[in-house]
Order: sequence, then C-alpha cells, then structure tokens
Amino acid sequence: MAAIVAFFVLPFDESWLFGSLLVVLLIVGLVPFTIRRFGRVLRSEHAVGDAISALLMTLVTLVLAFAAAYYVFAQHNAEAVTGLSTKLDAFYFEITMLSTVGFGDIHAASQPARAVATVNIVMNMVFLGASIRLLTWAVQHHREIEHPPATGSTAP
Repeated sequence: MAAIVAFFVLPFDESWLFGSLLVVLLIVGLVPFTIRRFGRVLRSEHAVGDAISALLMTLVTLVLAFAAAYYVFAQHNAEAVTGLSTKLDAFYFEITMLSTVGFGDIHAASQPARAVATVNIVMNMVFLGASIRLLTWAVQHHREIEHPPATGSTAP
C-alpha cells in the first residue's frame, strides 16, 4: 500500500531525468527482487502464503514501474501516450495492460512508448506464467507436507 501512495506522491513528473531513473531502477530491480522472493518461497514451510505474498509484491512493483514509465513519457512528450495526462491515468492504463482488456482510450503512440508497451506485455505474460507455476508448486508442496506419500511396503 505504501508503494502505491509513494507512486502518487513522488514528484517524478517535475524532472524527466529523475522519473526515468526511477522507472529504470524499478524495472531492472524487479528481476532480482522477484528471483529472491520466489527462491524464498521454494524454501518456505508456508509455501502457499509466501507465494501469494511474493506474487502480490511483484505485481505491485510491476504495475507501478510501468505506470511510472507511461507517466514519464506523457510528461516529456504529450503525444507519446495518447489520452494519458495524470498519474491515475497511468495507473489505469497499466492495469488495463496487465488485464489485457485494452479499452483503447489510452494507447502508446510514439515509438519509444510502444517499445516500453511491448516489454510491458512480455513481462506481464512472464509474470502470469510464473505466477501460475509458482502457485501450483506451492499448493503441491503444501499437500505433500500435509499428506506425505506412503514410504513403507505393504507386502506380507
């Protein structure tokens, strides 16, 4: 929740350089952060809860990083992302990108914005696939702990 509040409060609209650096740090930092969090889940005794926590943290970071990117584009070049003028617009656009709804009221228009949107779509697909795999593994791991397979032989 604090990250969402920070997104709306941080003044990265006043400096294109600051906003750009923030976006790059968030997106580049997302990869090792996600790997560490998912690695922790694999070693956890509470895999399902930790998997959900890791996925939510990764999702929030992914959404805010790309929302910030779109907002920075719009502040630097009004035609870069058509229909986007506020941080709420950027947040809304990223949620529609993540959900694959794509209403069309806001869309990437410039080549750099389209490049970021393409990376965004790929990362969303990877996130979705990894999420399904991690949750499936966590539930399976939980079931094995709750009901371990029989190891003894029943032969007379």
